[in-house]
Amino acid sequence: MRHQGKVIKWIDEKGFGFIAENGSSGKQIFVHISGFKSGQRPSVGENVSFEVADDVKKGMQAYNVIYLDRQQSASIKAKRIDKKMPATKSGNQSGAFVKVLGLVLVGVFVFQNTDILSSVYKGDEPAVTSANYVNSDEEPISEQNFQCMGKTRCSQMASCEEAKFYLKSCPGTITDGDHDGIPCEDQWCGH
Repeated sequence: MRHQGKVIKWIDEKGFGFIAENGSSGKQIFVHISGFKSGQRPSVGENVSFEVADDVKKGMQAYNVIYLDRQQSASIKAKRIDKKMPATKSGNQSGAFVKVLGLVLVGVFVFQNTDILSSVYKGDEPAVTSANYVNSDEEPISEQNFQCMGKTRCSQMASCEEAKFYLKSCPGTITDGDHDGIPCEDQWCGH
């Protein structure tokens, strides 16, 4: 059970003192510095809350002592700080701004890629010709104009040139199983 009282005597160099319980007839309860939860030294006259244990050698002793005045002043200061700080509002406003900015950027991306997205949802692939993807240091792909038309496997290709075009130009193709850069080796581009 918690009690309340006031520090009536404190001997700082020895680290102990006495508390007078509120409402008692001057009953003094021994308290050691180790009995204070915060470990901070008390001042005479401070209001405290505590629990009491009956020590066989020392008699009644206070423990789990909490400073009541210090807690109130800390909570009062916290309330004052909360009232003075409109920074939380500006923090919320900046958070809202970041969210709106993010949505705008997503909208711009979607708008710029509408043609690509709509063709994908229709099942079409954007028209890409082999002329756009020929590398100067590699052997040129045939003069035929291939287009990405959703083919992904070697069994769907008609020639080695088409398989090479799909491997270099079209996303999602599964034509180079051993990842050596030569597509459809068993069907079209064998060694």
